[in-house]
Amino acid sequence: MHVHWSSVFKLPTATILEIEKICRGYLWSGGEQVKGKAKVRWKMVCTPKENGGLGSKDLRMWNDVLLSKHVWNIVNKKNSLWVRWVYKFHLKERNFWDIQVKKNFCWTWKRILYARNILRPHIVSCIGSGENTSLWHDWWHPIGIFSMLISRREWISVGFNDMSKVKDAFVNGQFCWPSDWFDIYPGLIDRPLFDNLER
Repeated sequence: MHVHWSSVFKLPTATILEIEKICRGYLWSGGEQVKGKAKVRWKMVCTPKENGGLGSKDLRMWNDVLLSKHVWNIVNKKNSLWVRWVYKFHLKERNFWDIQVKKNFCWTWKRILYARNILRPHIVSCIGSGENTSLWHDWWHPIGIFSMLISRREWISVGFNDMSKVKDAFVNGQFCWPSDWFDIYPGLIDRPLFDNLER
């Protein structure tokens, strides 16, 4: 049951501790929640068997891993009712990486947005035709994610915007960057990480 819930919601720390307490009671004293019965620390119980533990799931980590699946589905625009709903009511034509966390967001949506900090360095875009890869927000170039390297003012001043796609910077078989950018960002001359663009 806890695996099901942890795949849907970001569980509060207090809830995780309470579930772990019930699990410890079951493991060490047949269901009774009695202090002092534990033989080893819970962290050791959650250690993989090949490393000397019992291989029980670390609920906090498992919860984060399962929530990361939601991030993956959003980024890849999975054809599901939930992802379509997220794009219509939460993103509203905005890029997932650019949404600011607000106080009035529901608990689960906020936790999914917080998960971006952990997951973003591990998601690299295969640009294909360049029509679906964000020029500004996605990581598709070896120098990194442009929104983390280039100021928004500089970005807008050369004619790009938050919704620009990779194809918008690819003209006549090559990328059309401002000439001074090659001095500021010398890595721009490198080819994209996964390049299928027609040259």
